[in-house]
Amino acid sequence: MQQLLLLQSGKLTVKENGQNRGVGYSLNTGINWLLENYRSKWILLLDQDTTVEEKELVKMVKKLNSIDVKTTGMVHFSNNPAPYELREEFKEVDKIMIDGSLVNADVLQNVKFREEFVVDQIDYDFCHEIRRLGYSILVYLGASMNKSIGKQDKINSYEPLFRMYYISRNSTILLLEGKLGFTAYADQLIRWSSRYLRANGSLSFVAPVISGIKDAVLRNMRYIPPTDSWSP
Repeated sequence: MQQLLLLQSGKLTVKENGQNRGVGYSLNTGINWLLENYRSKWILLLDQDTTVEEKELVKMVKKLNSIDVKTTGMVHFSNNPAPYELREEFKEVDKIMIDGSLVNADVLQNVKFREEFVVDQIDYDFCHEIRRLGYSILVYLGASMNKSIGKQDKINSYEPLFRMYYISRNSTILLLEGKLGFTAYADQLIRWSSRYLRANGSLSFVAPVISGIKDAVLRNMRYIPPTDSWSP
């Protein structure tokens, strides 16, 4: 209802793709429209499962005045409230998920999201390109966001099989391009595979993971539609 009221008031603009063309394409489409129509210093990126309370956004915007915009590419909301003594601190990181981030508009003039990845590991590629241009990536510990990740059971979060394919394929591509270290690469495959196994008690993830590795080596950038089943 709130979104409908915003749309009717003209405060919300919806850009439709006509079909599912992936996260990267959608982000690039929205950002390009913003850059063409507004003179913004920062652009806030959110996923469908990410929310930022107004008071947290106000904290972040006020704090942005204390950093060097010329060298900061992205500032991320903290995933968890920090201890009191750290709440005014910035922490520099090499990579982080892009949702829940304010991105420097100057960076977005030069760095685009990797559309052929469709969904997973777009974050890692984007962060690598930001740092390659000499910008830093910060987490502000004084402002937090809310996020739910993946499908949930009582103790685990996990991803469906089509996402296991994309995690495997895109991680392998980044490894081959030197944008992702082997330790981080192995962590991605092992962590998400073990979560799926614990949650479902099934080895169904093996086939999409292997297919993803093969397609990465062959640079087969096929589109896998969202589904809970897997057919190569």
